[in-house]
Amino acid sequence: MFTETIIVAVITFASGLFGALLGFMGNLICARINAKTKFGESIYLSRSSAYKKFLDAAIDFEKNFYDLEKLSALYSARNTADLMASEPTRLIISDFMEKMQNRDFISEDSRHIRLKLVAAMQKDLLNIPTVKVRKQ
Repeated sequence: MFTETIIVAVITFASGLFGALLGFMGNLICARINAKTKFGESIYLSRSSAYKKFLDAAIDFEKNFYDLEKLSALYSARNTADLMASEPTRLIISDFMEKMQNRDFISEDSRHIRLKLVAAMQKDLLNIPTVKVRKQ
């Protein structure tokens, strides 16, 4: 009878310990998933904001291409967009900026580059990089 009581006590203790370990592991997994999700949201919001400011600055520059403030705003927005963009998108931004500097706003090639740029930006927004969350 004494050994049965010990066996029941050990099983009860092991069950509680196992449940606690599973709960702890579940919390760790949830914390990592939340950290990755927040990182992805942050990158998405930063990229979309940078891309919007860049495209808005490009439109403002097209309307007032002799205004140095508009040109300065375009370069500033380009720098921010370059920081957030993937390598293929940065190359297209460079091509687009070349058209802007030459004041080529309406040619077929300019329209094609603008469409490529918007498509590359959309692709960037859909492909947010993942990050490894380190154990602390």
